[in-house]
Amino acid sequence: MRLDFKKIEVHSFMSFEDEVFDFNEHKGLTLVKGINHDMNGDPNGAGKSTIFASLLYTLFGETQDKIKNEHIVNRYASDKDMRLVLQFSADGEDYKVIRGLVKGRSSYLNLLKTNKDGKETDLTKSSISETQEYLEAEVLHCDISIFLRTILLTAD
Repeated sequence: MRLDFKKIEVHSFMSFEDEVFDFNEHKGLTLVKGINHDMNGDPNGAGKSTIFASLLYTLFGETQDKIKNEHIVNRYASDKDMRLVLQFSADGEDYKVIRGLVKGRSSYLNLLKTNKDGKETDLTKSSISETQEYLEAEVLHCDISIFLRTILLTAD
């Protein structure tokens, strides 16, 4: 299976308030290097890991280190709604996953497929767990453990 990340929009997730990362600008293997402008260019705390955590949370509803939902919402954000929108393609088909928390508590997950003419088809099922199961089985063809070992290539 081929998986291409296109863009992720991040709102009030961990250290990010509002960010957009366009992966189309960087094809192939990418080195993520951070500069923390609050700490004289120190790479610690720049948000490098949060980019990957946002991908993981959008696709699977959890982070690699199992941070609880109440701790993933940016504590400095004016509202407590967290929203992640990931656009990607899997085996040449375009998808959009929208995951979030309203007021830091109630969660939602939407799965959309973008047709060649730009129209979106809603693939969201009747519950988050059913939508998650469909996303893993029919779109990604993997669960979080396989994803971590083959896509993100973690140290584990």
